Amino acid sequence: MKKFRLIIITLNQNSVNKAEKLGKLIGVKLNSKNRPIITKYPKFNNSYKLEFSGLILEKDLIKNPIEITDRICCPWLVSYDRENNQIKLVFNRTEFSHFRQNEFNVIHWANFEIE
Repeated sequence: MKKFRLIIITLNQNSVNKAEKLGKLIGVKLNSKNRPIITKYPKFNNSYKLEFSGLILEKDLIKNPIEITDRICCPWLVSYDRENNQIKLVFNRTEFSHFRQNEFNVIHWANFEIE
C-alpha cells in the first residue's frame, strides 16, 4: 500500500462550513473514511485548502488515481514517473473544466500525489 494526498483549493467560499460540506461530498466520492484537513487559504479571498489522504494498492498506482480524481472533475494534467510507476495529477480550472457535481464548481486548483 502507498499513501496518497489530494489537495484542493477552492474559491468563492465565505465560510468554513461550506468548505466542510464540500469536504464531506468529496470524501464520499473518494470512498474515504478520513476527514479532510481544512484550512483558510490566504492567497485568495474566500478560499480554503482541503487536504485528503488515503491508501492505494501498489498494483493500482496508475489507474486508481486517474479514476479517483475523475470522480470529482476533469481534465487533469498527468505526469508519469516510469521509474517508480507513479503518476501526479494536477487540475487547473479553465472554461473547459467539467465538474461531476454542481457543488464541486468552487474548485480552483487540485493536486494528487503518491507519497
